[in-house]
Amino acid sequence: MFVCYIQLWLHLLARLFALIVIPLCVYVSVFYIHLQTLINSGPHDDLMTSAFQASLQVNTGSVSPVSLSFVNTQQTNKLILQCQLT
Repeated sequence: MFVCYIQLWLHLLARLFALIVIPLCVYVSVFYIHLQTLINSGPHDDLMTSAFQASLQVNTGSVSPVSLSFVNTQQTNKLILQCQLT
């Protein structure tokens, strides 16, 4: 009877390790690798904390944002997008 309890606990620990610990380690390591390799700033940095933004390198080679406007012509039902680089 005592052996059955030991086997039960070993089985539960193996399930806990295989179904919770290993997937959690993979999940966290993917984010760690992602944040370590992508160190340049981007267009959506304002969504992150100021401490995270301070750790980023300024990406000088990026394209600056452009403003888009549309022109609705009365003759046709087409939408024309005009890109204005500033």
